[in-house]
Amino acid sequence: MTVADRPLRERCCWGEVQHFRGLSEMYSELVWHRTNRTEPAHLLAELGVIQLTETWNDLPRFEVQIRDVYKRLEGPYAGQESVSWWRSSDFPTLRDAQLFAEWAVERWQAEGTFYAAGLSLRTDIDENGNPYPTNR
Repeated sequence: MTVADRPLRERCCWGEVQHFRGLSEMYSELVWHRTNRTEPAHLLAELGVIQLTETWNDLPRFEVQIRDVYKRLEGPYAGQESVSWWRSSDFPTLRDAQLFAEWAVERWQAEGTFYAAGLSLRTDIDENGNPYPTNR
């Protein structure tokens, strides 16, 4: 099963570590929920491990950020997407954050929500990951 000649993965498949302005980050290929095999909807996640600009005792900090997408394929709302963003607590190394992200996907596959992995739902950004404007 593929989408645009890309395999559908139910586990993380990480790309290379990227460096931008002295900060490190890495991203996974799209991860498909196992229910996509039988349900008339697509549930998928895009994962990233991001180095935070803040440090702790001059040591780097990393967090996992996840974009969770639910897309209906049938019925009156076919084609509509619902997007949620999730954030983890911070980790001392990129590898620790990566391992947590992989475990979070296992919990998501089992329970259907990233709450099961202890991630926090972000309400401060829109579906594209942009901050909501503040009223001044």
